[in-house]
Amino acid sequence: METYFETLQAVADKLEVDLRTAFSVSGVPISTFYRSAQRNDMRHKTAMKVLNAIKNIHASKESCAG
Repeated sequence: METYFETLQAVADKLEVDLRTAFSVSGVPISTFYRSAQRNDMRHKTAMKVLNAIKNIHASKESCAG
């Protein structure tokens, strides 16, 4: 079973968004990024915040490109 962190990494890679940047944009402390990367543990609420940031970053890139 894929962890939240692995899922976020896969989505970020697919959408060409830096995951660490997404954590920062979402307002989640960067220490949570490093802790999640090391231990693969994260709350669902945190993962959803980061996922929304990934989508927002991607959307803003798309609107600037188009």
